[in-house]
Amino acid sequence: MDNPVDEFRNQAVGGTVSEINRNLTTQKTTESIFRSSYSWSVATRQILEVGGEGARNTLSQHFRPFFDLNRDGRVEEIAILTARAKVQGCGARPSPTTTGLSPTISRSRAH
Repeated sequence: MDNPVDEFRNQAVGGTVSEINRNLTTQKTTESIFRSSYSWSVATRQILEVGGEGARNTLSQHFRPFFDLNRDGRVEEIAILTARAKVQGCGARPSPTTTGLSPTISRSRAH
């Protein structure tokens, strides 16, 4: 998902409005999930199921700050080292193991 944000700050002094700074930010996030499970019968009416899942999340951000450093009423872009950042996270976990009896419903009829 893209999430552009334009943020600015103005200052009013004596009837004159000046832009004192601005930030332009673009963010993109992604998520990928993989899940798997396997079940098998271990006895009559008993099933064992095991599984796991993994996920990967990313955040890419482009940050452009602007400031009026020379106080001329116009903002200039400032170069910063972290203007383009990317964060990635990965994780995995086992799914809960379940054992149980399959429900069986029987009904007898009287004749």
